[in-house]
Amino acid sequence: LENVARLEQLPPRGFYLVVAPIKIETGSGGPTRIFAILPQ
Repeated sequence: LENVARLEQLPPRGFYLVVAPIKIETGSGGPTRIFAILPQ
């Protein structure tokens, strides 16, 4: 993963990170959506 913004806003531990890449048929990389799930 490159150029992920605002990681400093996450706690050091205790959260789930979800990474959802977009498949590009002939590509070796591509955009991805990343979000964190934090417990209440």
